Amino acid sequence: MYKNIFLDANILLDYADKNRIFHEVSTKCIEFCLKQNLDLYTSCDLITTIYYIVSKQNKIKALEEVQKLIIFVMLLNFQIVILTKPVI
Repeated sequence: MYKNIFLDANILLDYADKNRIFHEVSTKCIEFCLKQNLDLYTSCDLITTIYYIVSKQNKIKALEEVQKLIIFVMLLNFQIVILTKPVI
């Protein structure tokens, strides 16, 4: 079984916004992963995207949701890598 799980924007948005159709499913998925001691990851830019989308409804709620997310999700910093040799 995989130990590292990358959460995309849709899963995190569904989790953060109780009005979204898949809120309950996403919440159960995240809870399952945490109970299984899986490592959850997302990218830094997805956190800002989630804040931006949720803040359109309520800025305080958006900040609270982002604060909840960063408690259990590890943030990945993506870097640009320049390849000088072909990768096979």
